[in-house]
Parts: sequence; C-alpha cells; structure tokens
Amino acid sequence: MQKDELLKVVTEMIAAPSCCPELKAAGKKYLEAAGTPGEKAAGAALLAEVKDDLSTVEHLIEFCDSPLGARILGADRAKAMGAHGREIKAAGASGATAPPAPAASRSSTTRNSSAEFRKKECLFP
Repeated sequence: MQKDELLKVVTEMIAAPSCCPELKAAGKKYLEAAGTPGEKAAGAALLAEVKDDLSTVEHLIEFCDSPLGARILGADRAKAMGAHGREIKAAGASGATAPPAPAASRSSTTRNSSAEFRKKECLFP
C-alpha cells in the first residue's frame, strides 16, 4: 500500500462510527506524526491497536450468539449479524469484514464471561 493510500485508510477508519476511542487516538497520532521522525513509533502503536481491535469472523459469531451480544445489539440484529458471520465464514472469510468490531469479541482466548466482553466501551454503531 502506498503512503497516500494508507493515510486515506487511516482517515476513513478514525471517522467510522464503530471506531473505538483507543483506535481513533492511535490513528490521529499516526496522522499527526506522518512525515516526521515519530512516524515509525506512531505507526507501530497504530498497528498494535489495530491488531487488538480487529475481530475474526469466529469472534463475531461467538459474540452475536452470546446473551450479551443479544442484549447489546438487540436480539434480531445479533441473530442477523451472527448469520452473516456464518455465511461469510462458509465462503472462506476469516478476518473482520467491517470497521473495527467491538472489544467485546476480542478480549481473550476464553471469551465466555460478561466481564471479558466489557473490556472496552467499543460497540457496533
């Protein structure tokens, strides 16, 4: 990806309603540091935050199928999003298919407790 494309993607990402505050802050810092000696460190911080914030299809399905997913998203929306996740997984998708997913679906390898789902305040719009 060319640098101008990267700057555009970061700008669009931080403007997304589903972008959590931590990712938005890291994106803004990267944009401010672009072309300066601090760009490499800001880029590394942004990449770390992106990796933390992006959800796999499996995490999306698990969250949507959970009682907390139904409570946060609403039962109908959670059911529809879970079904969409299963459809795209069957078609071979593995990563996020939308802007950053809620922290709820990525808090740990054992995503079963409600406390883990509330790690951050990032929710779907």
